[in-house]
Amino acid sequence: MLRRSALLLLVSPLFLAACTSETIIVQAAPGDDAGVDGSDDSSSDPDTVVPGVPALGVCDATHSCDANTVCLTLAGAKAGVCSQKCTSTSECKDSQSPDDAKCADVGGGDKACVYTCVFSGTCAGKLVCASYGGCVPNCKTNAGACGSNFVCSNGGKCTDPPPPACTVTPTSGITGTKLMTTLSSSEKGTLCDWEACQLGGYGTSISCDSGIAANPKASQQACLSSFPGSACTATVAQVEACSKTVAANRCNVATALASAECQAVKSCF
Repeated sequence: MLRRSALLLLVSPLFLAACTSETIIVQAAPGDDAGVDGSDDSSSDPDTVVPGVPALGVCDATHSCDANTVCLTLAGAKAGVCSQKCTSTSECKDSQSPDDAKCADVGGGDKACVYTCVFSGTCAGKLVCASYGGCVPNCKTNAGACGSNFVCSNGGKCTDPPPPACTVTPTSGITGTKLMTTLSSSEKGTLCDWEACQLGGYGTSISCDSGIAANPKASQQACLSSFPGSACTATVAQVEACSKTVAANRCNVATALASAECQAVKSCF
């Protein structure tokens, strides 16, 4: 999740949350190095407290943003990017990224220019394009830039954490005769986890010669957001049977969906 102490990405899975309306200094924990990456810029000294906006646009425990900019970071991060305050998107035309620039509400009564690198994969200066399409400080040289929701890759990019290990079981453990429409929020999550495990776990994927593969959702939240609605008349046992058929035919999805097991849950597609 992105916020003001949050580096923003204007795509639907991510949100904005407010911090204060004043200049933000992201505090690093004692002993942590949240310095600006100055490896390619001799004018930048990561050990020097620089007033105002740093040359690289990175804000952390020793580099704050000036009155015309806001420090945007990922949730729980110690390093972020100083982003220009704005009142309209037209003020963000000279953006950090060629993909998109918008003037968005970042909380605290402020709006700021937010940028994405979804299509070009390009970010300005010492910033790198994270796997989810946001420009962030290089997490290899800016400790804690990935915050609490992402991990730092070898390339200095913030990426989704690896999916948790799972063990395939015959059933989800939910009463098989229960209708899908009667499941509680907890049971829906359990079923999502079970279905994902049948296909290797959240975020995993395989390639097929046909070009079409049955791969799991990226996360439980992604599964829950597309969970079958009121039109689904199937039971849990029927959905489990279809899921196992799909798992056994991951590179032949059409055959799986045409099976008797999956035809029984057609109302849930």
